[in-house]
Amino acid sequence: MLKSDIKEMTETQRLKLKKWDVFWHYSPAILFLTVPLINLYFIIEARLTNNEIVLDRIINGLGFVWVFLSLSIIGFIYKYWTLKFKVIDQKIESKHFRNAIELTEKELDWRIIRNDENYLFAYSWNTLFSWGEQITIIKKGNKVLINSICKLNQPSFFGGNQENVDTFKRNLKASAQQRL
Repeated sequence: MLKSDIKEMTETQRLKLKKWDVFWHYSPAILFLTVPLINLYFIIEARLTNNEIVLDRIINGLGFVWVFLSLSIIGFIYKYWTLKFKVIDQKIESKHFRNAIELTEKELDWRIIRNDENYLFAYSWNTLFSWGEQITIIKKGNKVLINSICKLNQPSFFGGNQENVDTFKRNLKASAQQRL
């Protein structure tokens, strides 16, 4: 991540993804959207060719399409919501911040990709139920921003996203109370 990306993320409190990662992040919702799009194509084709029989059959099956359209909309909203950082509004010293990262890294077996003074980017390991998570933590003034999303196109409820956030919060609180 560039410093400009980190600055943008702290201002918007939303995780910024690369272009290809945006596609993979929203791919479950995009997949549900294919059924309504294919149906729309057939409706347009039936209208252009004046094929009333096909048009009637397609219109009679629109209930099925509404289910997929609804799932797609819910999926887009949910995936957009998962990009929001959780904010820990607590004055924390850099050494306590570093200690909390080290404790959480050992406890959850994170693979740290980038670890700067006020920024962490890591992955968790794959498990039986998850392809792992992408963890982003930014310390800015009296706030710590944390986000954990599932890697690739995995639905967010199969990973350990909440566990990553809760464990880091617990370790941050414990580190601050120890007064190292």
